[in-house]
Amino acid sequence: MQYKKFVQGATRAPLWWTGRPRTAQMDCDLPDNADVIVVGSGYTGLVAAITLARRGRHVLVLEARQIGFGASSRNSGMLGPSFPKRGLPGLIRAYGNMAAQALMDESLNALTYTRRFIEDEGIECGLAEVGRLVAALRPKDYDDLGHHAAVLKERFGIAARMIPRAEQRSEIGSDLYCGGMLLERDSSLNPALYHDGLVSVALKSGVSLVPDTAVLDIAATGATHRVTTSRGQIRSRNVIIATNGYTGNVSQYLRRRIVPIGSALIATEPLPNDQMRRLMPGQRLVEEKRRVLYYYRTSPDGARLIFGGRAVSPGDGAIANSLDLYAAMLRVFPELAGVRAEFAWSGLIAYTFDLLPHLGEVAGVHYALGCCGSGIGRSTWLGHKIALKVLQDPEGRTAYDNLEFQTRPLYYGDPWFLRPVVAWQRLRDAVGI
Repeated sequence: MQYKKFVQGATRAPLWWTGRPRTAQMDCDLPDNADVIVVGSGYTGLVAAITLARRGRHVLVLEARQIGFGASSRNSGMLGPSFPKRGLPGLIRAYGNMAAQALMDESLNALTYTRRFIEDEGIECGLAEVGRLVAALRPKDYDDLGHHAAVLKERFGIAARMIPRAEQRSEIGSDLYCGGMLLERDSSLNPALYHDGLVSVALKSGVSLVPDTAVLDIAATGATHRVTTSRGQIRSRNVIIATNGYTGNVSQYLRRRIVPIGSALIATEPLPNDQMRRLMPGQRLVEEKRRVLYYYRTSPDGARLIFGGRAVSPGDGAIANSLDLYAAMLRVFPELAGVRAEFAWSGLIAYTFDLLPHLGEVAGVHYALGCCGSGIGRSTWLGHKIALKVLQDPEGRTAYDNLEFQTRPLYYGDPWFLRPVVAWQRLRDAVGI
């Protein structure tokens, strides 16, 4: 608790919301009918709605709270290919060589699409190709990353190169690591500005956005669905669930297959320019090679350090989460002891049991979710693809289509097992096994 005084006064809202709080209400009456109802107003839901509206559909996006309240305006703003967490060898063991290749390629397609979408729509969100350093905590980690970099470069054309320990001060002002792998084309952006841009594009495309309207039930009635909300009922030909870590009771089928996990971040007070240049000389995105992830970056103006990781406390748990992140930050940068955390926030991400995203249809309802902590590119791509599936467009095909959407016995949406699993993974990280 020695650091409590440096975190307890932090603003309990994302740094990204500064100057643009997510409380604006949109004047939209609830209609009796729609062609498509999209549940969830994050990246996935908005991109799906835009794709459908541009193909002539009347689309209604329903959000239980403010538009963009969830992870789409809370995440760290790191954009990369979001390769499956099993890696290519794990995918080959599970699915075979051809399917593994397709799953890896899907990640590259998602990244290409997201970048092109931002550019084509003229969305001003501070997109910058700054590169990502995956930092090795041990020599073995460095060797593993070297092998991974060679595969990425030779098999997928990814610009990846190794930074040995002797040269890492050119990338990061810390001696904690044993070098790392630099992914040169990974990018940073302001996630809330990206979401704001999607909202603007959606409205211009004719999408109706309805905040503060929770979906309570979805029932098939012949060729349509009856959607019961906190404000009344609507009939719709199609329904898309795009709620990711905030799925809750919207669908019992999905609730049993999605594991909501808290992710927390802090942002320091503004630091002196010379100190920021010393700590983050390349303004890279940084993540550590470990099972329980810590990651960090500079703020878009280069003045603050944003430090994130898995939440250690259920619910908000702001103080406990902030203390854990503050201690982890000092492990990397001891000289930041005494610096205040000016912002501290958290949100929910969604993991699946096979560590892959899923999209498809169950009982006539479409869904796209399970981004497993890599949401910007994946969710944008999934939103576009699930819309094409609703339209029965062959271009909606993905490598995820034939995957079994797994659950586990005794799991009904409450991740009771999470605390001991994370504790075990933290221990493995600590002792290097």
